[in-house]
Amino acid sequence: ATAIVQGDFTHRLPHHGGESELASLAKTANLMLDQIEQLMKGVINASNSIAHDLRTPLAELRSRLEDLARQEKNSEEIEGAIEDVDRVISIFNALL
Repeated sequence: ATAIVQGDFTHRLPHHGGESELASLAKTANLMLDQIEQLMKGVINASNSIAHDLRTPLAELRSRLEDLARQEKNSEEIEGAIEDVDRVISIFNALL
């Protein structure tokens, strides 16, 4: 139970079958843990997918902004946009 509380949803409560209330409780808790583990994997997969899908266009945008900054004499706004893109990229890296 301690491992589960710490976030490791791969552990299950031991039970040896039977029809006791404790066995029934362990079986029900294990079914619940199966569902929680499946849902957590879905959330992680969705987050990773979103992060991967958005990293490429953000990297391309950053590259174009850098090109513009090199061409422009007044590039303060462009530098600010690059910093904004970098913040978003770091958020997606944290998700991964």
